[in-house]
Amino acid sequence: MRSLFKILIPCLLLLCLCIGCKEDKVDKLSQLQKEANELMDQHQWRAALACYIKALSTKPDSAKLHYQIGMIDRRLGNMDLAIKHLEKAVTLSPDYTDALLELGYCYLATNRYKNAEVMARAILKADPENIQARLLIGDRRAFTGSYKQALSLIKTLLKRHPDNINLWLHRGDLNLVLDRRKEAEDAYRHCISIAPMRPIVWLSWASFCRIKGKLSEAENALQELCRLQPHNLTYVCILGDFYLETGQKEKGLAIYHKAIKEIPGADTHVSFIARLIEVLLFDSKKEEAEVWLSKLASLDLKGGQSYYLKGHLSLEQGRFTDAVEAFQQAIHLTEPCDTLYFYLGLAQWLNGYTRQAKASWNEALRLNPAYVQALLHLAALYTLTGDSLSAQDLLQQAISISPDAADAHILLALNLLGQKQWDSFTQGLRLLAKLNIDEKKLRILEIIKYLKKNDKKVYPITLL
Repeated sequence: MRSLFKILIPCLLLLCLCIGCKEDKVDKLSQLQKEANELMDQHQWRAALACYIKALSTKPDSAKLHYQIGMIDRRLGNMDLAIKHLEKAVTLSPDYTDALLELGYCYLATNRYKNAEVMARAILKADPENIQARLLIGDRRAFTGSYKQALSLIKTLLKRHPDNINLWLHRGDLNLVLDRRKEAEDAYRHCISIAPMRPIVWLSWASFCRIKGKLSEAENALQELCRLQPHNLTYVCILGDFYLETGQKEKGLAIYHKAIKEIPGADTHVSFIARLIEVLLFDSKKEEAEVWLSKLASLDLKGGQSYYLKGHLSLEQGRFTDAVEAFQQAIHLTEPCDTLYFYLGLAQWLNGYTRQAKASWNEALRLNPAYVQALLHLAALYTLTGDSLSAQDLLQQAISISPDAADAHILLALNLLGQKQWDSFTQGLRLLAKLNIDEKKLRILEIIKYLKKNDKKVYPITLL
């Protein structure tokens, strides 16, 4: 009997320990998910992502956690990571419709059009009436330039689902792309008539009015949006930014100040305070920006947002060494980001660290090869250091991505001057004239050509 007890007691103790560990894991997972959801509600995407990644280490075979991480990565622009987690979610749960749909749109955004349609077809196999999957197929056609086919599909779906707001919004968007503005307007107005309480309807209508130049109607639409959800800080930012973008700085800043005073939690909302600081810097209110930056630093102890904005404030104040340190700290605290490396490179260049600036801009381009500003600044750096061929390659890349980028054409013209390619330079001037470049800049370029032909030393980079 004693020998039996000797065997049973350790087994019971081990069993209790295992049960206790399992309960601890469940509690930890539940707590992390709750914390992540709260951070999501506050639009603190990076902090929420960190929580979900910790939760995933507790339960690595959770399709839902992989899906949630993929969703945040997509929002943050980390498409490769988003696809990796969403593919894992689909592998773990092949019928996970939300993951299939999200993965489809990630494929669409990365030009993997066939893969996107495969995801849509997989959803339709399980649910033939799934409108979102059919919309994905329509978007796939639109992304590949088949706008009329996409519109035809939307019209067919509307016959079966005449009250579906998403279908009507897509109808408006596609008509707008096809420059059928009357049809687009009719679609957006119909959305307002059948779903006046849906915020997306007013957002779409405001965007349409801005395109048509009807700023007062756009303003009314955004005000209605804020009336529908007066405590939604995202909509407050959209209205405030509308005023800033239309030259009404005081009105825009007043929207932000009013929100800080009247909306509960606005003065402790990390993303909103960060946006307020950007607005203050835009309006050259550096002292007030510094006050809010201190507040943000106290709220965002482990995040990089306060350091990122501190970097911008330091740039505004001409403290380039401080800017370099701030952007480096922001990079240390966050995921790799093309924007952070771009501004680090800018701060390094302004501080005289040419080699480091070159490395930072190359890293920004590794993360995002289509980052036009990084291409332009790196091209300018190569031009100043005498590497005309490398500069020319970068500028041609920038122009292929954004054919109307005036700065790219100006830099290319200057580069051609440096190589004494007079005929190519003259062709570049003609193109700049078509882009409605300021006549004074065109005249300066012609003067620079004259000086270069006569072997006079010039510093043309001031044109930018």
